Amino acid sequence: MAFLGKARKEDLIILARDLGEEVTPDLKIIDLRNLIVASTNYEIEFVKGLLNTVISQRTEEAEQRKPLLDIRIGDIHGRVCADTGATRSIAGELMFNSLRERGVDFQKMEVTMALADGSRTTMKSYTAPVSIDIEGRTVLIEMLALPKAKGNRTLLGTDFLEKSGIVLNLKNKRWYFSDKTHHRICFKEDLNINSLQTAGSSIANSCNLREDEGTPLTPEQIEKMSYLLEKFDSDLTVRARTMAFSSSHWDPSDKISPCVAS
Repeated sequence: MAFLGKARKEDLIILARDLGEEVTPDLKIIDLRNLIVASTNYEIEFVKGLLNTVISQRTEEAEQRKPLLDIRIGDIHGRVCADTGATRSIAGELMFNSLRERGVDFQKMEVTMALADGSRTTMKSYTAPVSIDIEGRTVLIEMLALPKAKGNRTLLGTDFLEKSGIVLNLKNKRWYFSDKTHHRICFKEDLNINSLQTAGSSIANSCNLREDEGTPLTPEQIEKMSYLLEKFDSDLTVRARTMAFSSSHWDPSDKISPCVAS
């Protein structure tokens, strides 16, 4: 039954229903666990696999929905997640290490964290004042860092969102400043969680045709196109100016697409 401890309440509800059990609104997490274990269809390995599938689907859906924004801290550029469920902004592992390397003075402290199952735990953390630049606006906040967290992404909590005046439009995958409602910015595409850039870095184009590209072309044309791409590879290098990733903006006068690279 210990493996059920990693499940959220919504996971347990789905799991119980998949096992053919009736779930009532008044059931708590412990009740759901007991209901699952007592089910006539309960078989530990089967339920483990089923739970892993439920969690995997939830995680995948959450990944697709999460709002990603581009920020800059000093010469560090990062693609981070805005999280309205977090009251404090938290530096990811790579961001934390990069800031310390640049002399940011993190102070030790203890914080109480609420876990998915509703319980609370106290853990060691670090905090430091950090100035975050986003779309020409600079916001100073106290950023947390959790030294035991590995591979985690930097999160912008409500402390940053409220202070910066950022409003998230999750349905349309855009955000804007509360005092500039006409200027709407698209959420960014997901990247490697450990992708950070420093000013002056560059990202080179992958100068190869995909298998599905150029299908209307003749073999001779495809060969010529591939040759040209390879020949001018150095000229196709994209120089990082803000984050090496274009910021996408929405302009009401744009009749073609709401997302225009600036």
